[in-house]
Amino acid sequence: MNYSTSLEFPKIANQSLKNAVFITGLPRSGTTLVGQLVSTLEKSEYYFEPPTFYALCCLYQAGEISASSARQLLEVYLYEDCFLESVLGRKVNLRSTDDSFFLNSKSQEELLSRWKTRKNRKDAQQVAHDQKARLVIKMPMIMNCLDFLKAIFTESKMIIVMRSGMSVVHSLVKKKWFENDYLQTELWPYQQSNSKIPVPYWVESIYQLEWQHWNVWTRAAYTWSLQSHLTWQWYQSQKHTDHIQIICYETLLKDKENVMQALSAWLQQPQTFYTKLMLKKIHHDSIIPLFLDTDLIADHIMQKFEAANRLWGYSMT
Repeated sequence: MNYSTSLEFPKIANQSLKNAVFITGLPRSGTTLVGQLVSTLEKSEYYFEPPTFYALCCLYQAGEISASSARQLLEVYLYEDCFLESVLGRKVNLRSTDDSFFLNSKSQEELLSRWKTRKNRKDAQQVAHDQKARLVIKMPMIMNCLDFLKAIFTESKMIIVMRSGMSVVHSLVKKKWFENDYLQTELWPYQQSNSKIPVPYWVESIYQLEWQHWNVWTRAAYTWSLQSHLTWQWYQSQKHTDHIQIICYETLLKDKENVMQALSAWLQQPQTFYTKLMLKKIHHDSIIPLFLDTDLIADHIMQKFEAANRLWGYSMT
């Protein structure tokens, strides 16, 4: 793949981000919880679902921008707008009800120190270097871009979160994310069409017309089947997997301390006081047995859904 271009940006961007951590998986699979946990580890500079990052990944995957342009845009955006801004304490989320609330992972004293002692990007660069700060990005549905991200950020690590298809489908339907009204403004980018109901760009061409008529259960089951199968194919294609960690959401809930200890050791980032606090909020009893009415899902999609669940070792009973 050709990453060459006639323009260059400072090499410090790539050097600072080469060991970034990318957390992904299906929506409603537990990526938010894993992201919260990783955000509490030492050295983490955490960003929750930056939309520009997702848009760039989608545009590259759809072939709308070249590999060289995508690389430059990703490096500049992630370094300047995410990494340095986080180190400086800018764009901090102080909404206490949000999953990405800054004070869930860092102290108020830490935030005030960033504001008072780090005056500009030069200060941020020096602090990031001295403290070995590490960018952590949580973004669902970027499985098709993981190889590309690894090629850019050569020492990066990928955390894939998997969860039972039945649980994900129930959660997606409950959130109403696949209802027609929701699709008018969310799950973008869309494929260009004259249809009244937008079709997300990742829907395969053979199902574009059917998408218009599917109910929310079929849309959710199709999405989980497609993305989980893509994840499986991607993982099987890797010659080396030492940069990949697959976390089963159900196992995390049942054995949170051991899963987190292993993840912390793999990332070589020690746990903090906030890690312990976050672990205390996780309850095993939040796993609720679910049953799926197969009549709600189109037969041919149900077959794909069952096959994908078997692939990952999930039972349909």
